[in-house]
This record gives sequence, structure tokens and C-alpha cells, in this order.
Amino acid sequence: NLPYSRRRTRPVFQEAHCVGGGQWNDAIFETISKELKFRDAQCTLLAQATQYYLAKLYLNNTDLCTVLIQRGLMQPISLQAQQAVMLSMTMQKQQSQQPQPVQPAPPSTGGSLNNYKACTLEPGCLYPVYVSYVNDGPCHFSVQLKQSEEVLVMLMKDINSITLRPLEDVPIPGTICLARCQEDGNICRAVVTNEVDNQFKVFYVDFGNYEVVPLDFLYQIPFKYVLPKVMAIRFSLDGVEKSTVTLEMQCAFKKFVDNRLLHMKVLPSQK
Repeated sequence: NLPYSRRRTRPVFQEAHCVGGGQWNDAIFETISKELKFRDAQCTLLAQATQYYLAKLYLNNTDLCTVLIQRGLMQPISLQAQQAVMLSMTMQKQQSQQPQPVQPAPPSTGGSLNNYKACTLEPGCLYPVYVSYVNDGPCHFSVQLKQSEEVLVMLMKDINSITLRPLEDVPIPGTICLARCQEDGNICRAVVTNEVDNQFKVFYVDFGNYEVVPLDFLYQIPFKYVLPKVMAIRFSLDGVEKSTVTLEMQCAFKKFVDNRLLHMKVLPSQK
């Protein structure tokens, strides 16, 4: 049971995400849902990331997250990587006050890592935007603010003109870095989410897409390039049910938003 003040905020498994990152597999999602429905579980809230609380869930004093990872239904991710990815999905303005934790989170043992900061939008406001990446048609896409267009151009120009320095160590999930995009060769700001067959899956925080790259495509990021807020923010189109979206609709949506200036009204996220 959650405290009343937090019942309207969705808890999220801490340090775990869908296998391979990116989108949930429907079959795995259904399996996990069956594991959780109507079960008497204990929930411990440990930290807050954007509007979500990161939680540990226990069934009969057993950490359910650990069990699901062992069964291959979920995949571990460091707290830093999880927070970085969730920041890119922010759709509500973060509260200015530091949230009071339910109980102290265990101290970090891996040293502090720099984190990117989210760009927050005000519900009810209208924003001129470009869609930078379409993950799943109208159900999942990333936008960039037109007002940040020149900032992004200058940031990319600067990043692609500096002398690149290889990472000093093999990165762990949560490592922020610069990465060379396989598609066009540009250097972009990124965060490592996990290792895949001796390569590394990265999330491009200014564009909203993932890519798997070799170690020699990853570089140290100077601190001044950590400071600008992430440029890509994830959204879904209001009133669209994923179960009703066909492949034809996905393709039509992607074609419609491609290279087009749009005016987007931000709505409060549904609880």
C-alpha cells in the first residue's frame, strides 16, 4: 500500500527496465502483469525521478525485481542511466522543492556521475516543435522545441569540432558520454544504457533514439557539454490507444511529422 499523498504517482521498478531497453515486448509485459495482479505485495519507495517514484516491490519478502531479472523478463540498469532516460521522458514541470524520501536510499558505491538535466514543459501551454524521432508512431515520439533550434545547432557544431578523447574505462550503464552516430557519423551527447554483445547501447538525449555502437565510438564528454538541458522530450498523442494503431497509421504519422514545424499543446499526464 502506498501513502495517500503518493497514490496518484506511478511507482517504477528501481534499477530495472525492459529487456534490451526501448519498447516493452507485449508478451513479456503481459507475463509481468499476471505476476503482479491481485497479489499482496510490499512496496518501498526509495527515490524520485521526474514525476515517478522508484520503488522496490516484495512478494513474501522476496525482491520481485531480482526474480524477474533472473527469469529474463527484465534487465538491470544503473540508477544513473534510469534517471537520465526518464528525464528525457518528462512531460510535467518538476517540483522545485526536494522531495522527502520515505526512507533513506542506500549510499552510492560507484562514485558520483554527472547527469543531464531535463527540459520541462508547462501543461496547458502551446509550443512550436519539431518531431526528432518516431519510436512507435503516435504512441511514442520525441520532440525538440523550436526555441532551442539555434542552441542545438551551435551545440552540435561545437561538439563536432573538438578533439575527441576515448573513454578511460569500459563504460557502465549510466555513463554519460559523446558517441559517434552510426547513421551519419555525427558526434552526439549520449548516455550508455547497457552492454549488448561486447558493444554498447546508447540513448541520444538530444534526439530521442537508441543505437548500438562499438567501444571506440564512445568518447569523454567535457563538463561544459553536460550543462545544456536535453533537447529531446518524449510524448504520446492524446486520445490514441496503442491497441488501435496499425502499421499503416504509424507510417502515416511518421510521414506527416517529418521535417514539419508543429504546434503542440501539452496536456497533464494521465494518472
